[in-house]
Amino acid sequence: MSSERTAEQFSPKHSTQVIPAVSAPPKSNPSQISDLPDEVVLNVFSYLHPIYLVKCTLVCKRWNQITKDPSLWPRLDLGLKNIKFPHIFSVLNLGVKYLRLAQSKIVSAAKSGAAIIDYSAYLSTWRPLRIQYLDLSMSSIPVSCLNELLQHCCTIKKLSLESLEVNEQTFSCLKKAQDLDTLNLCLCQGVSPSGVIHLKALTKLESLNIAWALRDRMGIIALIDSLSHSLKRLNLSGCRDSLLDPGN
Repeated sequence: MSSERTAEQFSPKHSTQVIPAVSAPPKSNPSQISDLPDEVVLNVFSYLHPIYLVKCTLVCKRWNQITKDPSLWPRLDLGLKNIKFPHIFSVLNLGVKYLRLAQSKIVSAAKSGAAIIDYSAYLSTWRPLRIQYLDLSMSSIPVSCLNELLQHCCTIKKLSLESLEVNEQTFSCLKKAQDLDTLNLCLCQGVSPSGVIHLKALTKLESLNIAWALRDRMGIIALIDSLSHSLKRLNLSGCRDSLLDPGN
């Protein structure tokens, strides 16, 4: 009898406790990259190749802004490429510190007979250039474009102009690079005594390669008078005839 009473007490019809229905968990939308904070997106972008970073700039305004962070562009290799000169300024605006343009072909945006373009309009007005290492060795670039580029590279520390055409204005533009410590002018065409005199302003210059660039004795004399006391390495290969004492 007691067992029957116990069974009736625990039967569903005598139970007074209401068991709530178990509902399925609400469906949540999968996480989107657009939901991530800028810091996380920036970290993801840091693993991308520069080619894909450029493509990211075209996705949306937000990504375009994030890809302009200088931490994403410490160095860029554009060697052996065909490049329009204004695009170099666009690259420098990203905050690139190391830029390699060796053996590249750089063409001016100005058409033949057109007015001179003010390339400074391509420069950022809110962030100074951070370029420190620039390699233009054996590239093809008009001397006018070269001078315009050097005029804005005031933070440059190491510069290679090997096999390029230069003129007196090129050396005048270099005077602004007060932190320049390494300069490669090997095989440059157009190096003149009036040009090398401007090297006197480079008080931090430690290494100078001017091999096969000075063709006469007057150029050697001008160079010696312009060398900084900080100079530690000097390459004058190809200038042996100019260094000989004419009295011997």
